[in-house]
Amino acid sequence: TIGDAFMCASGIPYALDAIEGAESAANMALDMIAVANDFVSTGGLQVKIRVGLHSGPVVAAVIGLKRPHYSIFGDTVNIAARMESNGEPLRVHISSSTHELLLKGRQPYRLKRRGEINVKGKGIMHTFWLDHPKISPSSGASSPRSASADERTSVDNPAYEHNQAPDSLRGEQFRPSRLSSSKLSVSSFLG
Repeated sequence: TIGDAFMCASGIPYALDAIEGAESAANMALDMIAVANDFVSTGGLQVKIRVGLHSGPVVAAVIGLKRPHYSIFGDTVNIAARMESNGEPLRVHISSSTHELLLKGRQPYRLKRRGEINVKGKGIMHTFWLDHPKISPSSGASSPRSASADERTSVDNPAYEHNQAPDSLRGEQFRPSRLSSSKLSVSSFLG
């Protein structure tokens, strides 16, 4: 966690194909949006989250001696966080690199051009929305909606599958390495 945000990564520490990593992160993001859309707090407030995705290289390492923890660093992490902070509630905001990977993949996604935005520290970036196939972005309510020519439609994305480390590698120290990853940044708030 970083402040009120959660950071997730796909494709590390065990490398995935870049397309598979992007699809895995996209499926998890869509699942998170669906769960948040259906969740209402005991006070009757709906939990709203923003999700940002970016794909690219990261450096990963176990750091610390007293309390070691696995951490990742790099521009990919920062851009994923910027996608989230420039996003909208109950939507997945993706970079052009993640967009390109999802277009090359086997799963159809509902992708829509957002356009150019000014991203702090990066300048103008072309970004896209990855919309949930059953949730209307404007209202947050579940509703069937047909895809425009600018979108690829998905019937249902398979649930995100968590890949655990093989028993032979559990507990092993990892050396710093440069890996390709799809980063997911999530922020939640009550609305």
